[in-house]
Amino acid sequence: MSVPAVRSSRSAIPTAQISQPRADPQSNPASPESTAPLEAVADVRAGRRRSTIFAGAVGAALVASVFAVVAMHVHMAQNQFGLKDLEKSVAAQQQQNLQLKNQLATALAPDRIVTQAKHIGLVIPDHVTPLSVKAPVDSTKDSGDATP
Repeated sequence: MSVPAVRSSRSAIPTAQISQPRADPQSNPASPESTAPLEAVADVRAGRRRSTIFAGAVGAALVASVFAVVAMHVHMAQNQFGLKDLEKSVAAQQQQNLQLKNQLATALAPDRIVTQAKHIGLVIPDHVTPLSVKAPVDSTKDSGDATP
């Protein structure tokens, strides 16, 4: 929004006409009839200045956005290298986990337990007697009281 500057229309009148003495000595040079009317004129320089500033701001924003996009791509590429390292580490840990599971399964196998027991001198008994244990009777439940 350009605010128009105000200038006198006298600038359009040649200076020779302005400096001529008036024919009527009674007229007051400061009276409204003696001064030329004022007119509103748009300030072209201010408009050009604003458009130059706007174009500069738009250009700076475009350059900044290009740098931001490049910086994001660099950051993503660096993160990609880190991600590959993490994937390698996870794969190695999974492989180690599988090896440990296999070792545990081998150690807990019944054949291995029997072999280790014989090695330390344990023998398989000829007769096995299973034991059973009866649960104790709860006397509070058998009393028949219906107290909540």
